[in-house]
Amino acid sequence: GAVSQTYSLLQAASSSGMSSRADLARSEVLTMVRRLAKQQHSAALAQLASRISALARFGAAAGEDPFAKIRGLISDMIAKLE
Repeated sequence: GAVSQTYSLLQAASSSGMSSRADLARSEVLTMVRRLAKQQHSAALAQLASRISALARFGAAAGEDPFAKIRGLISDMIAKLE
């Protein structure tokens, strides 16, 4: 039965509406930043997670490379913290 079956993360993601490894990677980045924001009680990280979420949704829909913008947002956040 289902108990004896194992599913890879990619299989689970594809059943949840994610269509590619890029979608999965965006989801993982967003989850990690949200988790870090919660652990650190950081409003700045929570805002970064919100921006990443918006870029992932709307940037991908527009055919842009949202990872380039996401990397920029994270780099900017690191620069502010230094």
